[in-house]
Amino acid sequence: MEDVEMDGEAWLEHQYLYTYRIADRVQELAENHTAHSGDLESLTANFGIAEFIRPWQPDSALHKFIRYAADDLMESDNSGTVKMPFWDRSRNLRWTVPIELALTSYGLQDDIRFTLANIPQIYETIGNTTYARDAPEVSDACFDHFQSVRLTQPYMDFLRQVSEEVFFVMFTNRGTLQKLHEYLAYYVTENDYAYVFAEHPALAGFYTKSGRLQRRNPPKWARRAVFFRDRGMCTACRRDISGLLDPLGAENYDHIVPLAVGGLNDVTNLQLLCRTCNSKKSDRREAPSKSYRRWY
Repeated sequence: MEDVEMDGEAWLEHQYLYTYRIADRVQELAENHTAHSGDLESLTANFGIAEFIRPWQPDSALHKFIRYAADDLMESDNSGTVKMPFWDRSRNLRWTVPIELALTSYGLQDDIRFTLANIPQIYETIGNTTYARDAPEVSDACFDHFQSVRLTQPYMDFLRQVSEEVFFVMFTNRGTLQKLHEYLAYYVTENDYAYVFAEHPALAGFYTKSGRLQRRNPPKWARRAVFFRDRGMCTACRRDISGLLDPLGAENYDHIVPLAVGGLNDVTNLQLLCRTCNSKKSDRREAPSKSYRRWY
């Protein structure tokens, strides 16, 4: 991959609308992926790992995982069980589904386009208490509306924006990044490569003869991101190496999940180590450090 600067904006305008709910969902899926194998099936089915194979994609493995989790969360929220109040232009209180408020909050559409006016109610008595619940038609209408929104460019832009916001929060969490890449490593290593390369010949050049991904030096943008995230310090022994190495040199950037066991060439699979700790770790699996330098 050519070692060039990334294009794009240097600053992120952060709405913090769904950030922590999505981050919680990503962490739950990554750290308990065995228990959530059914939820993750469509992410890796039909050799879905192919989307993760190309080295050093700015649209990182974490970005892809976030969008997957965010879409799953949006589908759940917009099934009719969650309703959001808003004031229309006549200052009347009305109700809609969460995706409508999200798209307007992010400036991806001008106004609310779906409301739950005149919601029919069904009354159910349990013991001495009577409950009101929505008629099935309401949930069906909410779900159908979300499915139509899901196919639009504004929704794709929404997922892209929230993936950047959640990435900003989660990129420092090396423990969850390791769990995510261990999950993906299974699909990198457990494949019939004769079939894979026949179906995806362009991917063959990224693999070694032993069926592992080739080592590709991280580009400048990835090295810079990890250097500043880890603050120029060895994440294992806490040694300040910021003045001892070229921050854009490749030798101190360690794959958290080694390539030898299925790790990806991905910015979210890197950590900064001093030469001694990097040599000691080599191609072994080790839990990343949980130590972080305080901001002040």
